[in-house]
Amino acid sequence: QALVDKVRNLFAELAVPQNLADMGISIEAMEKQMATLVQYTCEDIDTLFSPRPMTNAECERIFRYAHAGKDVNF
Repeated sequence: QALVDKVRNLFAELAVPQNLADMGISIEAMEKQMATLVQYTCEDIDTLFSPRPMTNAECERIFRYAHAGKDVNF
């Protein structure tokens, strides 16, 4: 957690957006494209070979967390 905090502080100092909302992506725009985002993510080769398989529902949840800047806690 200490490393994560340090990286977040560094990003804040450098004015790097820390979530999708900060990048100017509206929740409405993301929700409109959610099915496509989930499909592309779950079909991506990196996802297929991930040591932790992900369901479509988990992928959707991760996008929502990324938009809000929440830590993945599941």
